[in-house]
Amino acid sequence: MAKAIPHLIGLFQNPDEIANRDSVISHLADLSEALRKSPLVVSGEGNLVSLKDETLGAFVAGLKAFSSRRSALRGLKSMVEIEGMITDEELGFVVHSVDDVILAEEDDEETR
Repeated sequence: MAKAIPHLIGLFQNPDEIANRDSVISHLADLSEALRKSPLVVSGEGNLVSLKDETLGAFVAGLKAFSSRRSALRGLKSMVEIEGMITDEELGFVVHSVDDVILAEEDDEETR
């Protein structure tokens, strides 16, 4: 995990890998869900804690692309469910970001 998450964040931020962002978001969401169930999150060894801002940023950016929206929502949900991971301010940002997507896609049944 300590190598996978930074590697995926690096791929997400690399402009040459834009075509792969949907897959990267999906893998980040999978790792986030796995870490949610793991004792590694508590100790920070899973490296999700140290890269929380970058991971949240990737998920929020993933919300904006229809193809990665479902994975981004899954990843945000798992991060929010990790006790003590997300501050109240960050939770407000997540809710605002998701709300923006829902309002922008009012006619999209799948997004709702």
